[in-house]
Amino acid sequence: GFHTCRILHVLQILLGSIDCPGGFRYKAPYPKQAPPFLKPRGKPGDVQPGKTLPGPHLGFPTGPEDLLIDADGVPQRIDKAFSWDAPLSAHGLMHMVIANAARGDPYPIDVLFMYMANMGWNSSMNLPATLAHLTEKDPATGDYKIPRIIYSDAYFSETVPYADLILPDTTYLERWDCISLLDRPISEADGPADAIRQPVVAPDRNVRPFQDVLLELGARLKLPGMTKEDGTPRYPGG
Repeated sequence: GFHTCRILHVLQILLGSIDCPGGFRYKAPYPKQAPPFLKPRGKPGDVQPGKTLPGPHLGFPTGPEDLLIDADGVPQRIDKAFSWDAPLSAHGLMHMVIANAARGDPYPIDVLFMYMANMGWNSSMNLPATLAHLTEKDPATGDYKIPRIIYSDAYFSETVPYADLILPDTTYLERWDCISLLDRPISEADGPADAIRQPVVAPDRNVRPFQDVLLELGARLKLPGMTKEDGTPRYPGG
């Protein structure tokens, strides 16, 4: 399990068996400086309509001043990552999104937009409760506590039946991808490098790569950088 892997890494650190013959190798681009310079963004005022986030949504807080909270200590992210609830959440807390959205904690939302994670199943800590949250209603109004759910997936996963709008995605065999070392490198350990994935089969039916869908959504919404001066899409067809 997780703690078994964790203690193996701790043991290797104590033995000095990192980046040496026979030892564990850092995932590039590590090792990084300490304290880390990358801070998560999303403080009050960082998120503005029609503008990009002024920095990464993930990072490494080194003090209370780096937390994504307001003056009253209220979390700014729906998953409460980088708040006093979970100050050191380097990957976010995606398994808490559905429950927090249904509870309106720290705030209610209008739309829940999910991509590929199948959070109704494999990213949840309590499956029956999580699935119940997806259709939970406000007893006072009869409205769904999560009013609209948009979901993109390549398969008929457990989350699909709960979506109001489904965006059919391609499988990894049907699309182009740029795979960064910062994500899931597929290169060899002795030659770390970014990778380009290319399709080996044509997409089945009317599915589209999710990144192409995002580009078209950005153009339709007239988001900055997504359209030309005449209003036409800057990246037609993805």
